[in-house]
Amino acid sequence: MVQLGAARRPASLYHAQACSFELLDRTRVCLTVFEGFLAETPMPPEIAVRPVTAGGVPALALGGEPAILYLHGGGHALGSAYGYRPLVGALVSAGMGALVPNYRLAPEHPLPAAIEDALASRIPW
Repeated sequence: MVQLGAARRPASLYHAQACSFELLDRTRVCLTVFEGFLAETPMPPEIAVRPVTAGGVPALALGGEPAILYLHGGGHALGSAYGYRPLVGALVSAGMGALVPNYRLAPEHPLPAAIEDALASRIPW
């Protein structure tokens, strides 16, 4: 078992909150960079993309009737349905439609928020 030394422990609740806000700021920067990277990937022009609400969760439907529920990567803290359009577009170019929920992300919405959104969005259309 690894134990943290006293120097690594927050000195006060204020310090713990400051660490939380710093983490939140870093996550937002990572999210911006990650979305910018994903935006560089071209979207297949023949794939229709439409915004929908699935089980109360904002989502994107790509292609025809959704047969695939695609949960984007990012460890429940990064990524978005919009950012993963090109990848999912390539998947649905085979003829099936897909639904990509834009689930809530940590740290603003800690687990199990993303999992709850994913489960809610799988409701059949």
